[in-house]
Amino acid sequence: MFGHSAVMVAHEMRLPLPCDEALWSATSSVEVGRMDASLAASGVKPVTFLDGLKKTLNGQSVRTNSFGRVILMAGLLSVSWHMNQRDLQVSSLGDSNAL
Repeated sequence: MFGHSAVMVAHEMRLPLPCDEALWSATSSVEVGRMDASLAASGVKPVTFLDGLKKTLNGQSVRTNSFGRVILMAGLLSVSWHMNQRDLQVSSLGDSNAL
């Protein structure tokens, strides 16, 4: 549907990770604007899923909330599954040098 396959790979995800928890707990749009400006002034900027996944794979810290960590874990599982599938396809063809 909409030109997407049923299974997407990590590099097809072009969404940012969830924003800082402080923004979720804000009670007004003014407070959101103030917190967003404060976070930007302290160097906190939105991280895309793919950048967060790359940082995680390289052992770097990613600033996100608990839901963002669940998303990154799902991304790691997806990458692992896709790599496993690729290895199975290569090994079923009998070319052990391609691994």
